[in-house]
Amino acid sequence: MLAGNPPTYSVSRALATILCLATLTSACGVNNIPSYDEAANTAWNQVYRHYKQRADLVPELMTAVEGVVEQEPSALTDLLAAHKTVTELSITPDMLSDQSSFALFANAQLALGSTLNDVSALSDAYLELASDQRFKSLLAQLEGIDNRITVARDDYLQAVHRYNTELRTIPGRWWHSFMYPEMQAKQHFSADQPDAGN
Repeated sequence: MLAGNPPTYSVSRALATILCLATLTSACGVNNIPSYDEAANTAWNQVYRHYKQRADLVPELMTAVEGVVEQEPSALTDLLAAHKTVTELSITPDMLSDQSSFALFANAQLALGSTLNDVSALSDAYLELASDQRFKSLLAQLEGIDNRITVARDDYLQAVHRYNTELRTIPGRWWHSFMYPEMQAKQHFSADQPDAGN
């Protein structure tokens, strides 16, 4: 009779130990790194989507402005060059962990935002442009996109901060060493770089 009790007790104990270990493992952050990585990548996709929307409006903006501002070809030339740089950049998932690639992307977006500001300022000098409904509509769209870029960049920066902090602090640092050594810290927009377009 006593011989039958120990196996039941051992199975129950083993199950309790496994359940306890599973709970401890999930509670100690073993999945934080991939979760935070995914959150940062998702936030980045939003940033990139809004930057792409802005770049897609540039040809239409140039068409609206071309016939009016022949006296200021440099504004359009600069806009065309900035747009070309942005659209020719190769965007890869590895870019988020590569400082030089990320800086190249951020600087190209900053240059495009700056030239867009220059073109929108032309409406102060050209009454015909200031009263053009299509031009005004494009400026309103660009302003909305710039606002969404600002929000998306803030979300990305928060997600990257959380991810990078997890890689550098304990216990995330341990999990990074043992289970996720291929995952690298992600780049972020520098603090002194304004939101492109603002």
